[in-house]
Amino acid sequence: MFAMRACRKSVMIGMPLTVSQMTSVVRHMGTMDQPWNCPHGRPTMRHLVDIQPSNLVRKRSVNWEEFS
Repeated sequence: MFAMRACRKSVMIGMPLTVSQMTSVVRHMGTMDQPWNCPHGRPTMRHLVDIQPSNLVRKRSVNWEEFS
């Protein structure tokens, strides 16, 4: 019950936060066992970067003799 109530009082999408509030949220999430979902199963985090699949990354050979 406490987890459900806390979820409804939490930061909602689009809610403006100060830098200190954002810092506090991130620090508190770092202390949780499972910070990636709320009690209802909704995600609590978003990816901020787009990681390319490894098969799209250009492979290049390395001349290790240049490092000796």
